[in-house]
Amino acid sequence: MSIYDLRSQKPSFTISQQEVNSARIKGVAFFGDYLYIVNDSDKGTTYSVTTMSDRKQVATSWSSRPVLQVSGWTMIGDAASCGRSGQPECTRTMVRNVNGAFPGPWY
Repeated sequence: MSIYDLRSQKPSFTISQQEVNSARIKGVAFFGDYLYIVNDSDKGTTYSVTTMSDRKQVATSWSSRPVLQVSGWTMIGDAASCGRSGQPECTRTMVRNVNGAFPGPWY
């Protein structure tokens, strides 16, 4: 699995198929330097956040995550309604950017 920076046309984050299989990755999303990972484990579905730049896990779950930036705003999705409870729709909230950047929370 690779995530490419379209400007540089180089991978920003890469893990091997073996790593994907052993981690039992079910889904991923990214925003900024953060990779939001959904794993299927023996204990059920788990959610973690990893930095793409140095591959360090910074959280073992998230309550919300940024989804999209639009005209000085960032749309965030609420984790409780985004797939976890079986709902097809997610609750979305718009957060005004500060100095052109999403102010957080990141997870």
